[in-house]
Parts: sequence; C-alpha cells; structure tokens
Amino acid sequence: MFYRHLKQTFQRRKLRSSSAANAAQELEWPLLGLWAMGLFACVELARAKILLQSLSVSGVLRAFRRLMHDPLHPADSKRPLCRQLREALVDDYVRQNKQSRDDPRKKPHTRTGPPHIVPATPKQVQQANTLKNAMAAKKG
Repeated sequence: MFYRHLKQTFQRRKLRSSSAANAAQELEWPLLGLWAMGLFACVELARAKILLQSLSVSGVLRAFRRLMHDPLHPADSKRPLCRQLREALVDDYVRQNKQSRDDPRKKPHTRTGPPHIVPATPKQVQQANTLKNAMAAKKG
C-alpha cells in the first residue's frame, strides 16, 4: 500500500540521486514522513472508531499541506487538523469501467459499397491521349 502512495500520491516516481547511498536516503525520508502522517491519522480514526481501511492517504496529505502552508493562520480555522484527518476517508462511491465508453474522436466505420463508375467525357479522353503521347515521346 505505501509503495503506491509513495510513488503516486506523494509524487516520488523518480529518484534524482546519482549514487546508491543517496538514493536509499532519498527513499527513506519521504517514506518515514508518509508513515508518520499515516500513523497520526490512524490514531485519530481509532479515537473516532472509524475503520482504518477507509483512510485516504491523499486526504491525509491534503490536511497536512493545509496546515504547513501557514501554521499560524490556518485556512480552515473551524476544522482543526484532527477533524480534517477524521474526515480524510475514501468515499463509498462505486466507480464504473470507463473503457466501454464511446470515444467521440473515433470515426464510425462505414462499409465500402460497390464502385461508382462514371464514363469519361470526350475532353477527358483527349487529355489522356495527349498525356500518353507526351510520355511516349519522352521515353523514345
């Protein structure tokens, strides 16, 4: 669970260190921070008697980011951190499969019908013969 949250929600997809020792530290500190925030949120959920499986890691990160933005003047003073963490839950909305949607950019497939043959006009026949004679003169 934490690996996915570390890579996607915490935005640590790529390591920027050039050495292996630094890369290990680069992974340890964000993982430790994510683990500490999750533990703090789990304590709040346990106090409120809410199941831990319903914890939203992105909601927890959002609550901590709001607090860190301006700790002296929180943006939402009526909702302290503990309350925001209790409300950081995964919604119970059941998502549907989106792959079966009709993509509006796709062109509908139409069957090709029989060819529509139109006889050439006398002027078109004359132009074709003129072109044929000019090509024959170039080759020969």
